[in-house]
Amino acid sequence: MPRRPPEQPSDLPPEVSIAIAAIDLDQLRDSTSQLIDLAGARARQRMAPVPQRRRRRRAKEPFGVTVRVDLVGATPPVWRRLVLPSTLRLDQLHGVLQAVFDWTDSHLHRFSLDDEAWGDGEKYLCPYDVEEGEDDGVPASEVRLDEVLAVTGEVLTYLYDYGDDWHHRRVVEEVGPAVDDVRLLAGHGAAPPEDSGGIWEWDAGAAPSWALAEAQAALAVWSATRSMPPELHTLQQQLYGTPDEAVLLEMLAAAGLDQPVAVDDDVAETATARYRWLLHRVGAGVKLTAAGWLPPALVTEAMDALWPEDRWIGKRNREDLTEPVRRLRASAQRTGLLRVSRGQLLATKTGTALRDDPHGLFRHLAERLPGRPRDAFARTAIPLVLVAVAAGRSHSQPVAELLTAAGWVTDGGGAVSPYAPDHAASDALEVLDVAGAWHDVDWRNRVVTPVGQALAHAALVSAR
Repeated sequence: MPRRPPEQPSDLPPEVSIAIAAIDLDQLRDSTSQLIDLAGARARQRMAPVPQRRRRRRAKEPFGVTVRVDLVGATPPVWRRLVLPSTLRLDQLHGVLQAVFDWTDSHLHRFSLDDEAWGDGEKYLCPYDVEEGEDDGVPASEVRLDEVLAVTGEVLTYLYDYGDDWHHRRVVEEVGPAVDDVRLLAGHGAAPPEDSGGIWEWDAGAAPSWALAEAQAALAVWSATRSMPPELHTLQQQLYGTPDEAVLLEMLAAAGLDQPVAVDDDVAETATARYRWLLHRVGAGVKLTAAGWLPPALVTEAMDALWPEDRWIGKRNREDLTEPVRRLRASAQRTGLLRVSRGQLLATKTGTALRDDPHGLFRHLAERLPGRPRDAFARTAIPLVLVAVAAGRSHSQPVAELLTAAGWVTDGGGAVSPYAPDHAASDALEVLDVAGAWHDVDWRNRVVTPVGQALAHAALVSAR
């Protein structure tokens, strides 16, 4: 039978007390158990972590992002205001932050889509963490700014030096029109020195003054190197702080690797003219000699048509003794324009498709210009040779000197010979030579042509 309401005072509302009194004891036990389970579920729901913030898809159109970056915990404040292209990769943003805060890139780093350095947001890892098999995150080199910072108020954390834990918080202040490069607008306070023990150990009173112009100059150095191949980043680090680093940076700035490829009709037609002639002449196929060479008549025809002023030694009718034609045919095969089958020289599908397309053929040659480096020396020498050519410079001696300064030596321990970079980059130099990359003043002093600069520049930019 129903129980009477309790006589003692209760904190429960009267209607709840009456309802409880009307329930028999077994029902009350079951209801109480269900209420406890429900309360526990709600408590667990409140305690559950907020789902990780993750990057969005890349934007279809580029834009500019104005961000303020603060060194968290710094007193007095240390901050920078930057305008960034939305297409900037996070590994490039790392370089920007190193430049404007005057860090030396001597420690590990990571980005996080969180307001905390070690929070639950998606993480973007430095190369070392990736190589070590860190699986809590993705490589920073695979993520663009428009995937993580595209709305006013969004936050991205950058942690530098896992020991000292320099925690940088960047917040989007404005989203606007597209920009071509990074700009430093303002800032305050010099960052602490490297290895100073973290923000809690930093003596702000001993901090030097900070100058916007100096930070902008450091950013300009970064801009000159942002697009260079990874091997040249390593080379720059090996030359850091030396006069040779200044030579490398000046050469990179002159090469204009941060500029898009823009090739006019005359350059495209000139650079590809000899390859297009050979593709048309090969046509449906040319029968090679028993030794695998071009027929003598075709060698003479090629020399008369393509190198009429060249005073080549000999009768100019044997491919193996007529270097210009040998280079043309060999480089056309190596770049996938020609092939040999059953004793015949044939145009590939690519060669046939491009023989009447100067711009398409120019892009094809540029993409294949670096070739396949044979060893570590070639992986550094080839892009360095191409940078020199893109800058309009003589390459043999300057490249050899930079490689020597970076620690490369001969088998006998001597300085790198000027011939060594040429040997390493011989395949690329053959294509450049056929394309008309040099005015021959004499065999020791060649002047780079606009064609050579454009083709080397396109090769480096296409390889990024």
